[in-house]
Amino acid sequence: MQETSRGGFMGTTYTVNTGGLAASARKVIGDVKTFEDISTGLQSDSGSIGSAVGSDCPELSSAVDHYFAVMGLAYLAYAECTTALSNNMNAAAASYAADDQDAESRYRGRARKAI
Repeated sequence: MQETSRGGFMGTTYTVNTGGLAASARKVIGDVKTFEDISTGLQSDSGSIGSAVGSDCPELSSAVDHYFAVMGLAYLAYAECTTALSNNMNAAAASYAADDQDAESRYRGRARKAI
């Protein structure tokens, strides 16, 4: 299903596709849930590392893996949101420009006929 928003400005109408932005928002919500799960795991790892003081310290590889996973998710969420927003803004600008050109052409046509 294609979601759209319509709006008017100075007698012209433009259409913005919001489907991509909505899908991106749903993906980010999923990423945030994953981020929370990873953070919980990282905190429990930190607790086990703290309790290991004075004995053999466990490997930090899992904590490092968590860190890079969290940073990767944050970057992907940012990239998806900005790409979807940029695409919607470009679509709105193109639609507005086309409507503006159409209105200008119709106006010129009427002016020539009137003269």
